[in-house]
Amino acid sequence: MIRNDSPEKMRIVFSEPTPRLEELAPCTECKTYVGQAPKGCPNNAPAQ
Repeated sequence: MIRNDSPEKMRIVFSEPTPRLEELAPCTECKTYVGQAPKGCPNNAPAQ
C-alpha cells in the first residue's frame, strides 16, 4: 500500500517486468511541514 501524505501529486515509476507509471492524487487534508517534520507519517492520506 502506498500513501501520498503530501498536498502535491506523486508519480511512481515501476520498471520491471513491464515499465509502468502511476500517479497518486494529492492529499487534500495533509499539510506541508517547514522545519521540523513529524516523527512518523500521519495515516490520514488516502491509500492507493
